[in-house]
Amino acid sequence: MIRTIMTLHDRALGLEEGVDVAGVKTSIETTLRSGGGFVELVVVGNRAVSVLISAGTLLLIDQEDVAEDDRDARGAGVSFEEMVIAVDSL
Repeated sequence: MIRTIMTLHDRALGLEEGVDVAGVKTSIETTLRSGGGFVELVVVGNRAVSVLISAGTLLLIDQEDVAEDDRDARGAGVSFEEMVIAVDSL
């Protein structure tokens, strides 16, 4: 599977398995062109997060091939805090 990590400044977020990366990029670009605002994302553990995007947002999207990741099972009940700890330890 492909793991997609989006890093905002120094905070890493693991995006949901199978995320439409081109769609995420388009959404971010559209938000920036309109002056900034929130972009809605789904992260590992099937959690929804809102990310404030502005002209000063430092953003990196990284993809890598990895073995299956049980943390991304739909409805797994993984808390956001557990997901952040797991992603930060990568």
